[in-house]
Amino acid sequence: MKMIDRYVYTVIKRLPEREQQDVETSLRESIDDMLPDNYSEADVEKTLLALGNPAVLAEKYREDVRYLISPTLYNSYISVLKIVLTVIVCIAPLITILSMITSEAAGNERNLFITFLLQTLIFILEAGFQAFTWITILFAINDRINNAWFRWPYTGKAWTLSDLEDSIPSKKNQIEISDPIVAIIFTLIFIIVFGFFPGLIGAYIKAESGWRIIPMFHPDTYRQFLPLLLASAGLNLIVAILKLIYQRWNQMLAIINSIENILSLGVLGAILLTPSFFNHEFLVLIAGILEIDLTTFMRGWQWGTWGIVGAPAFLGSIWDSITGFRKAAR
Repeated sequence: MKMIDRYVYTVIKRLPEREQQDVETSLRESIDDMLPDNYSEADVEKTLLALGNPAVLAEKYREDVRYLISPTLYNSYISVLKIVLTVIVCIAPLITILSMITSEAAGNERNLFITFLLQTLIFILEAGFQAFTWITILFAINDRINNAWFRWPYTGKAWTLSDLEDSIPSKKNQIEISDPIVAIIFTLIFIIVFGFFPGLIGAYIKAESGWRIIPMFHPDTYRQFLPLLLASAGLNLIVAILKLIYQRWNQMLAIINSIENILSLGVLGAILLTPSFFNHEFLVLIAGILEIDLTTFMRGWQWGTWGIVGAPAFLGSIWDSITGFRKAAR
């Protein structure tokens, strides 16, 4: 019966994957024993209500141990820790490189390499410890707050059969957890680089006093576009977080994902239609290195940015939006 399937799924989804099959078998046997012969839908509802809150029942299937984070929240706690620590490890080398460049660190290659390794390790340990501490504190507080809003699915009311999942999700509309994690990592890198260190993106010229950087972007024009760039990156971050929360496509997520794609395309199109966005000195330098006439190079640069950046971004966004709606409909 569909309601039994929904109830069993709502219970086992809160358990580690290695325990789910055994618990499902045991739970279904218990339900069968409780139901009379030739049972009706009303009998099923009465039995499931007698079994009670699926979250509480799932906890009863675990071993009774003392804990800082209860079994009800433990899987969510571990998932959040993994995501945050993965992001920290991935952005640590970038933060270290930017820190060394802006501090104009000097020395031979061996000393620079050792400094890079040490600073990266220190950043990972410091940021990782702080993330672990605060995430643990927040989950522990959440676990101990005696408030109705922190029970069951945070509805502020007693559990009922209407709180069961609408359906058991199909793998056809599932979102691989690695996809939003990768998106979060690259979005954070984008925000750090383009939000705080855009001047480091450009041509590096060796000079007597060190390295001279000729920025790729014109500072004044770039500042005008910066709010749009950060808004687009922020919406991309929100979409990735929503994917982590839902872990499957639905209509709302597909709509938000399409809005994010449209905004990103709009920002990119505005940039590519603004010739002054790129630093003229940078373009002159590249044309000189390639030994190409500046007028010819500028024409090639304009078509090249549209062909190499604009067209793939447009096609990729369209495909991503269509895929979201197609999977949400399954």
